[in-house]
Amino acid sequence: MLSMFTSPTLDGVEIILNRALDYDPNAKNQLKDLHGQVLIIESTSPTFTLAIEISNASLILHNDWSEESAVKVNGALISMIG
Repeated sequence: MLSMFTSPTLDGVEIILNRALDYDPNAKNQLKDLHGQVLIIESTSPTFTLAIEISNASLILHNDWSEESAVKVNGALISMIG
C-alpha cells in the first residue's frame, strides 16, 4: 500500500509529536519501556500506511516500513480516531 505522506510531511508531524511529548514527561517516560517497538497504522479510507517506531522516549515516523511490527491497526481512519 502506497503512503500519501511525503518525507517533509512526516518530518514535520514527527517534530510536532515529539515536541508535544516534551510537555508530558509522564507519557515520554512511559515510551522508554516501549523502545524498539513499532506500531503500523493501515488506513483503508483514506488509503495510507504509517509506521510509528518508538526509540527511547521519542517517535520516528516511516511510510515505507517492511519489517515486523508489535501491533498493526487497520480500518478507516475516522473509525480509528473516533
